[in-house]
Amino acid sequence: MTEPEPIENTLPVNRIQTLVFDNVPLSEIVVSLSQAYGVEIDIASIELEKYCLTATFTTDETLDEVLAVLCEVGGFSYEIKDNVYIIQK
Repeated sequence: MTEPEPIENTLPVNRIQTLVFDNVPLSEIVVSLSQAYGVEIDIASIELEKYCLTATFTTDETLDEVLAVLCEVGGFSYEIKDNVYIIQK
């Protein structure tokens, strides 16, 4: 018997959401991502909280994929400490 393939996304297919951000502050994007993925996400500075972005994602993308795109576009980075995602400049 072969081992089952690991599941990258734990959301059932019928639970996949589309997340649309149109010139939205990062502080609001983080709230939506936290709710969609069930994790805590913090922003390290007030400057970053106000940074506005336009993007569309679906929750069949991993949070790491979403954050990688946001970081590339916004010129910031993130790290994970004690199961908390921290976005920083």
